[in-house]
Amino acid sequence: MFYTTTPVGILLGTWWAALLEGPAEAKFEGIFDALAAGTFFYIAVMDILSEEFKGATQRWARYAMAVLGFSVMAIVAIWT
Repeated sequence: MFYTTTPVGILLGTWWAALLEGPAEAKFEGIFDALAAGTFFYIAVMDILSEEFKGATQRWARYAMAVLGFSVMAIVAIWT
């Protein structure tokens, strides 16, 4: 089902964005960019990071690297 809904969603989103102009287009893009970013953030926190922090070794180093990674991605997001 995923392999079918992904292209359909891309086509519908592209078509709908092409119909909008001005502030409505910016709102549309902002909302769906936020949804996509939230989805990736949720997957990172709930699936990947939870597995990484289960081990008891080097917990502070892992935490520091996670914070560094989020910081770098925030800086990249500001520049784009």
